[in-house]
Amino acid sequence: MQGNTSIPTIRSRRGLRLLAAALAPGIIRTFQVRNSNDGSMKVLNWLQGIPKSLPEEKIEQVLAGREFPMEKITSTGHKTRDGFWYDQNENEWLIIIQGEATIQIEGEPSPRRLGVGDSIELPAHIKHRVEWTTPKEPTVWLAVFYS
Repeated sequence: MQGNTSIPTIRSRRGLRLLAAALAPGIIRTFQVRNSNDGSMKVLNWLQGIPKSLPEEKIEQVLAGREFPMEKITSTGHKTRDGFWYDQNENEWLIIIQGEATIQIEGEPSPRRLGVGDSIELPAHIKHRVEWTTPKEPTVWLAVFYS
């Protein structure tokens, strides 16, 4: 591994920016999470063991029951079902670790395209939907939710 391998504490938007910098392609491919049950540390490799295709989007809780829950989302050509818009009670920050996607935000004329290393902050109650993820390779997202 190259660069700073310390684990950022996420307590603010600044913390989110530090996390984004730490996850930039080529800097850190693993992320350590403290297991609150036994105090041990586990190392997760975000890109290992990703299936080439999935019948539906795969959502894995990485951190739960904390101030900033995190999910690893794996998409293989998936999109939000027609007519549905996400309208969440919390803010969401997304970064693409692998692959590409487009996100449509209600009221915007065209979807926003995201690639490796791109992130977007979605404030609470901003209606949005995933219009496309690349079918050629899995798209891996990190989603962080906060108030």
